[in-house]
Amino acid sequence: MNNSPHYARPGGQVINNNGELYRYAQDETPNYGTKVWAIRITELTAVTYKEDAPEKEPVVQPGNELWNKDGMHTVDAHQTGTNDWIALVDGFSIKQ
Repeated sequence: MNNSPHYARPGGQVINNNGELYRYAQDETPNYGTKVWAIRITELTAVTYKEDAPEKEPVVQPGNELWNKDGMHTVDAHQTGTNDWIALVDGFSIKQ
C-alpha cells in the first residue's frame, strides 16, 4: 500500500487518537492531491511498520466551493478535548 499513488504521499502529521496512531495520505489519482485518506498504523518499531487498509471513504475530498473544487490534500488535526478535534485543511482549484 505504501507504494500506491493512492496512499504513498503524506497528507498531514501522524496523530494519536486514544492510543491508536493514524497517518494521513494524499491520493495522487487521478491528479495531484485529489483527496486525503486516514490510515491506522498497527505496528511501528525500529525495524517494522504495518498499517490497515484505509476506510472506504476519504477524510476530505473535492468540494463544491472554488477553493476546493478540484481537490483537498492536507489535514492538520488537533485534539481540543477528550473526544473533540479541530482540523485545518487545504484545497485547490485549477483555474481554466
